Amino acid sequence: MKQCLLGKQLMVEKYMQEYFAIATKTNKIQSIYWHQLIAPGYGLVDNRGGKIRKTPAFYVFKNIIDNENSH
Repeated sequence: MKQCLLGKQLMVEKYMQEYFAIATKTNKIQSIYWHQLIAPGYGLVDNRGGKIRKTPAFYVFKNIIDNENSH
């Protein structure tokens, strides 16, 4: 089960990077938002068990934003 979840996380991270790269290259997109910030299992932040945990996708999203802001 953990292997399946790891594969899913890697797919989400790759998708995010590709999506932002394509959107940036079009020069037609002004803003991009990620739905949903906090959600168990698919948000950028997981709140299961009453704890806030930043997912790996959160850090991918943060790096994308940081890279965009540095240009």
